[in-house]
Amino acid sequence: MNIEMQQQAIAYLRSHRDTQLATVAGDQPMARAMYLAWVDDDLTLWYATARDSNKAKHISANPKVCVTAYDQKVVLRITARAEFSDDIAQKEKIWSPVFSGFFKGATDPNLVLLKVTPVNVEYWEM
Repeated sequence: MNIEMQQQAIAYLRSHRDTQLATVAGDQPMARAMYLAWVDDDLTLWYATARDSNKAKHISANPKVCVTAYDQKVVLRITARAEFSDDIAQKEKIWSPVFSGFFKGATDPNLVLLKVTPVNVEYWEM
């Protein structure tokens, strides 16, 4: 992975949390808007999702995902592998009031974290 693009992606995503997350449902891509909860220094991405969601079912069957984000000046695409995490410390670290419409708190049993590990990053400035 290109280190410069990785660093640009980290900086961009830390200030632009609205992303699209695409999963694979059978042989069809399925994209949805997702709020990015956290970005690690190595570009590992963290999302909060419902354990019983369709995206969780898709990822259980096929962990390949694609994350996109863009604005008038930047286009970002990350191909990655997703896995689930129930790490309570990480849930508390990434918890945001944004999630309170979906979950009762960081200990909600239906809350599961999506850990998205990049395989490839593409970053373009226009």
